[in-house]
Amino acid sequence: MNANTPSPASEPLRAARIVAIGASAGALQALGRFFRAANAIPPDIAFVVVVHLAPDAESHLAELLARATPLAVSVIEDGAPIEGGHVYVIPPKFSVSVFHGLFRLSPAVGRPEIPMPVDRLFKSLATDQHERAIGIVLTGANADGAAGLRLIKAEGGMVMAQDPETAEHDAMPAHAIETGLVDYVLPVEDMPAALIEYISRSEAVSLSASASDGDSPDLEPVLRTLAGAGFEFRGYKRGTLERRVARRMSVNRVASLQLYCDLLRNRPEEVEALSLDMMIGVTEFFRDPQAWQALSERVLARLLDEPAGDQPLRVWIPACAPPARRVRKPIRWQCCWPRRSKSAAIRESS
Repeated sequence: MNANTPSPASEPLRAARIVAIGASAGALQALGRFFRAANAIPPDIAFVVVVHLAPDAESHLAELLARATPLAVSVIEDGAPIEGGHVYVIPPKFSVSVFHGLFRLSPAVGRPEIPMPVDRLFKSLATDQHERAIGIVLTGANADGAAGLRLIKAEGGMVMAQDPETAEHDAMPAHAIETGLVDYVLPVEDMPAALIEYISRSEAVSLSASASDGDSPDLEPVLRTLAGAGFEFRGYKRGTLERRVARRMSVNRVASLQLYCDLLRNRPEEVEALSLDMMIGVTEFFRDPQAWQALSERVLARLLDEPAGDQPLRVWIPACAPPARRVRKPIRWQCCWPRRSKSAAIRESS
């Protein structure tokens, strides 16, 4: 169902960039403001909008958004290719993912499971598009999107969040910001311009081109500044280092490596931001269900089945990067807590 339809003479353009937008309570107003401000969108960008919909209600979101944008607006269909110059909207009773540039629909989860459709979309987009993935978190009343944006950042993508002070419901953007991984915190009306500039710069920035002799760029000044702040990355893969530095250059609107080195030396907050970009990959083990299942069954279950005494059970989380510290609370032993006597103590150390 198309609310706005492109000219029949135009050829379908597969999206070079897919921008996933997640929202919940207050979504319609925020989305309308976003698309009314998006008046210069390149034709190869597609938007995928996921909001929380009541399973037994009809949705008119596509028709309503069509009033706010000249882009083609349609409800997502299973297996459909994602084309540039379009806004795609989630249908009721389904969750959405992206696979090889195509949409995949699956039945939405029912109660008592809590649906997290934004997380699902973000994670699939990161896996499919890698460093080209972009996620935007708008107004909403829960934490949907905060887990999914971690994977977008782990793959080298970019994340925006609505300034909570401008959101009708600030929980969703606030939880996203609390991860420490959001690149831009902006009012909705300022997001499209920043988005377009980021995409333009990310396609123009090339660290290899910045080396005058055509060889690999000299990242030693960057690594030295990071090391001086307590972050040692000299053992990281060269390609990872170059991609992360290039991404931060795009976010900061910096055109040359020398200017970015100057920025690092003068802005401690950028040193931390770059280090977080480097370290986000270490949280990959938190997304390994097989590892957690083995830990639960072979180690924690046996420990918690032992008779409880005065000796506390200590859990150490060694060498956690800051993002890992923020996500360690859901660690599997909490799920096993009912097996342990309520009088026994479980202590967490790091």
